Amino acid sequence: MITSNSMEVLEYLEKLIEEKEDEGMINTLIMMRSDLVDIERTHQRNLSDYDEYRRGLNKVNLNILKVIDDLPDQYFNKQVEPEPDQVTTTIVSSQLRLQVANLVKDLLDISIQENTPNNNAYIGGFLNHKRHVILSQIIRLVEENKLSIAGTEYLAIANAYNSILDTTKAEQYFKRGIENIDEYADSAFSKIFIIRSYADFLYRNNRHSDGAKQYESAVLEGQGDMDSVINGYTYQMKFVNECDVMNFDEALKSYKKAKEYILNIQNKIVQRYNIDALEHAWNNKQLPPVYSRP
Repeated sequence: MITSNSMEVLEYLEKLIEEKEDEGMINTLIMMRSDLVDIERTHQRNLSDYDEYRRGLNKVNLNILKVIDDLPDQYFNKQVEPEPDQVTTTIVSSQLRLQVANLVKDLLDISIQENTPNNNAYIGGFLNHKRHVILSQIIRLVEENKLSIAGTEYLAIANAYNSILDTTKAEQYFKRGIENIDEYADSAFSKIFIIRSYADFLYRNNRHSDGAKQYESAVLEGQGDMDSVINGYTYQMKFVNECDVMNFDEALKSYKKAKEYILNIQNKIVQRYNIDALEHAWNNKQLPPVYSRP
């Protein structure tokens, strides 16, 4: 997520030092690159929390800055790009992105707090005020510094705006999330997850037709088990939303589609789990008796 910027700096420095054939410095940079890869891999596997992630990344970035400060002036000439000040700017950008990541984590923590049994109107109001404060900090960091952040981070921002009933800004950031999938930070299916969340948002704001189109755009073309799992759940979500707006004919079509994809799953354990989830959704919605379960 954040380490990609630092990796770009290391690649630039390696190119400089290779030209000077400084073997000792090259080995130092190789070790730093290895540290960055380990930090990101550990974090992606959920083996480190944000505090540990931040400490590890800060340590490497400080070492990179020290290498830059220690380089003789001859390493930086007019023919080499980027200039030293651009290198420093890149590292600063990395630190700013890390601040945004931590603030997004704070937004997600608020959502968890809202779902605690002891929550009440007073606590809810306080949490929404906290959302306002955190959102203003995130937007200032992102907009003023023109930061590129992950699609899933835009999704967290969109959901936070939706929670404080600012649907205009919520929609703005849902769309940004869909348009700005990060190859380092987002998974292969992050875009599908964001599109489905946007579709759910549209249904809840009485834009059923727009929401249905978003669900259809989230359908994958592949035939593998993972594609079938994702497509089955996409249509299950559409089924639930169509039921909520009492559009039962479309709900039934979505249920049938969901079941078709789920029955296409070759792994029988995974298939059974998804069938159970779909049947639970049907039982929970209790369609009028005229509609029989397919």
